[in-house]
Amino acid sequence: MTERSLGVKAVGALLVVGLLVAGGLFLFTGGDLDYQTPTVESIESEFGEASPESTAVRTDVVVDNPNERPLPAAASVRYEAHLNGVRVASGSRSGVSVPPGRSTIEVEGTFDNGQVPAWWVTHVNGGERSELVVSPRVSVAGVVDRQYPNRTTVVETDLLGALARGDESTVTLADRDVLVVSNRTASWGTADAERTPVTFAVDLRNVHDRPVRLDGTAYRVVMNGVVVGEGTTEEGIELAPGESGTVRADAALDTPKMQAWWVTHVRQNETTNLSVEVYGVVEKDGERRRLPLNVFDRRLRFETRILGDGETTATPVPSDGTGAQYATPEVLGTDSRWGAVREDTTEVVTTVSIDNPNGEAYTDLLTLTVDQRTRIGEVVVAENTSRVDELPTGVGNVTVTAPKQHSTVPRWWASHVNNGERSRVRTTVTGVADVGLTTLPVALPDRNGTVETDVAAQLSSDEPSAVEQDGRTVATVVETDAEWASATPERGEITMRVTVRNEQTLSSLTIRDVNYTVALNEVRLADRRELDRTFEIPPGTTRTLEFTVVLDHTKMAEWWPTHVRNGERSRLDTRAHATVEAGGRSERVAFDFLGSNEVIETDVLADDGESGRENGNGE
Repeated sequence: MTERSLGVKAVGALLVVGLLVAGGLFLFTGGDLDYQTPTVESIESEFGEASPESTAVRTDVVVDNPNERPLPAAASVRYEAHLNGVRVASGSRSGVSVPPGRSTIEVEGTFDNGQVPAWWVTHVNGGERSELVVSPRVSVAGVVDRQYPNRTTVVETDLLGALARGDESTVTLADRDVLVVSNRTASWGTADAERTPVTFAVDLRNVHDRPVRLDGTAYRVVMNGVVVGEGTTEEGIELAPGESGTVRADAALDTPKMQAWWVTHVRQNETTNLSVEVYGVVEKDGERRRLPLNVFDRRLRFETRILGDGETTATPVPSDGTGAQYATPEVLGTDSRWGAVREDTTEVVTTVSIDNPNGEAYTDLLTLTVDQRTRIGEVVVAENTSRVDELPTGVGNVTVTAPKQHSTVPRWWASHVNNGERSRVRTTVTGVADVGLTTLPVALPDRNGTVETDVAAQLSSDEPSAVEQDGRTVATVVETDAEWASATPERGEITMRVTVRNEQTLSSLTIRDVNYTVALNEVRLADRRELDRTFEIPPGTTRTLEFTVVLDHTKMAEWWPTHVRNGERSRLDTRAHATVEAGGRSERVAFDFLGSNEVIETDVLADDGESGRENGNGE
């Protein structure tokens, strides 16, 4: 676009008028009365080099002098230009001489960039309307000094109107529609030498199934790369699902910076690329942080002809979206293990392998809240809510913990026994990602497994064992069969069926005062408990003795931490003694109907819930 200086047509014409005045004086003093009037054929003006302080203005006036002799160099021309009363430019030329024929006359002027902020204030406060007034003056040889009528041009812009639009757009996070943005408006406040207030407003509708919150806004206004306004506002908004509201950003432009903008505007042929971005702000951990989410994002290109006919145009430019896009972190897998074993609790430590595709824009804001619950059978043995503030970018791990209360062990052990020493173990992990604006679910896989034990089987035996008295075998325990009768968190009952053969052919065998000890990792579940029964076995016969072994299940809470510390391995240690009467003699002897030194292994947190058993010394 060809740029035009301040009132160039008026100045060019007045230059010729000045020359004619000079010619008239020449004729008046004895010149040729047949002198012909020169004509102005064209006027072209352009801005020259622009510095931060001023911009050069050059005007070329093409004149045709039909006379055979030049007009004398006796005239001078000067002018001033005002925008809404603010003096912004001046120029002058003296000693002008016009030779015969076509010639170009140059007039140099200066636009004072330092006056742009003052003019900008009047332009905004006047409804984006300015009047350019050019005041020319011509003098000749000190004889004529004449002020000519002002030339006025009206310049109107509508920058905010071009920014405001009523169309709708949808903010989407992780493929979920969250907000519908519409009815963007902007309005000026009263500008002064320091600030140019401007309010940006936008309607929001929450189409998410969770609340949406903004604690304020952060704005940035850029004109040709010059940041003319930047800051934050305090007004926020909170919308329940389905609710609508308006968020306002009471922003301000830095009025003095309009001088720097003006320089770029002139250098780019009176063209400016304007962008307005208003981001949401949320408060996290006592700190206000900017969301990578534009609630007001507008760009336009406007052109002016301030020094020409005053025409302005503004063309919207498509924006580049609503900021950084959020994607749900993908869980690659989970692994659970036992952590610290304390007096009352054992930690369930779950490591979540996660791929977080979000860059720093959302990662710095992202908080992952994980609810973890572990059930053994129907008993909740561990649960906790963990908050992860430092989520890795890309592939990484996060760790969450839940305390398993030792006091729950008797309950789940009783249910485990009543279910045939078999329990389903289920660890459920649910995640919620707080992205500042709202919360979004994160899919975390459950962990399922089965834990099985065989305590009753380990108390059973089909291997014969001798009952000796004074070094001689008086009886043989042919086999032992153990079966759980019932279990409560307080008490466990095992029915024992012990087949005993009396090896004596002439006398009966009496077994009485039987007591037994059952321990897991030296935790006594039954301690020298006595059977209140007496058994008689005739000579040379085999009898099955049936009785009940009672265990103290409350001690399972004490046993559990020893089991975990030992790598989920426990030594089952059983002892039994009885008074045996045979052949008229009585002796207290070992009566190992319970077996001994069995190893119980579990893997409670494994996906498939394996358990195992080792016999003898466990090696």
